[in-house]
Amino acid sequence: MQLGLFEHSRDVMLRNDLVVALQAQDAAGSRKALDALAEEMPHDPILADAQVLVSALERAAAQPGPPPFAAPSEAAAAAEIAAGLMPAAERSLPRGSAQFWLAPHWASLARRAARLPYDAETPQGHAAALWLQARDWAAAAEHVAGIESWRRIPQPLAWMAEARHHGHGLDAPWPLWVELAWLAPQRFAEVAARVADGPLTRLMQRFEGDFDTEGDAGDWAWFPAWCLVDSPTLAAAMDDATASTPSEPARAWSLLQSLLRLERRGQHHEVVKSRALLRACHAGLFELYMRSR
Repeated sequence: MQLGLFEHSRDVMLRNDLVVALQAQDAAGSRKALDALAEEMPHDPILADAQVLVSALERAAAQPGPPPFAAPSEAAAAAEIAAGLMPAAERSLPRGSAQFWLAPHWASLARRAARLPYDAETPQGHAAALWLQARDWAAAAEHVAGIESWRRIPQPLAWMAEARHHGHGLDAPWPLWVELAWLAPQRFAEVAARVADGPLTRLMQRFEGDFDTEGDAGDWAWFPAWCLVDSPTLAAAMDDATASTPSEPARAWSLLQSLLRLERRGQHHEVVKSRALLRACHAGLFELYMRSR
């Protein structure tokens, strides 16, 4: 029994030594701890994943000043390799620490991609995407801002919304969420669901249950207008949104913004006219709006 306890404690000690070295990004120390664990516990389940992470640290240590990427496709390929480390990191490191462990690797890739242009075919190789992975929201926003007409291109617009969401609080990204929902409804739904905080998550859940949808991703284009019906206090946070192209969802949102202002001013005649326009634009949305009137 005492021998069994010793073996168990030795197993835990060796594994802890390895995890500590990995978390410190110590290539040499990680290799030493990995070899020690492999020698004494050759069937330990952590070995295969830890080998992946140690090899990544050793590659980085062997090339401390890697050259800039020559093309977006080259950066995208490196990003794919880095993303492949995530499963091994999640299985090897303490819960919740894998993304932070990978952050220096993403930051290194981002610096190497700093001068690359935006390429719609390989967007994951752009510095903004890489800085988001590194959780450097300010750097990500800076690189998005360097993309010409970024506010009219779904991917950079999504990047900026995510960067502002994490870097500036709940209200800052609302105009961008609105524009993304109009420009690329499915992408909005995917990105917002991934980064959403509690309030945004609850809004999205209520929208799916409350709004009479067609059952496809295009329904999310109506989300901004519905938000003004469900939560009129969001009107100020959304006010700077601008539609890049005319659409019925954008028109409904604009009508509701106008209606909320007219109601506050008590301009009853104009309210009646705008309500008629909203009804013609989307009868279901109009009914939801009138429910609270």
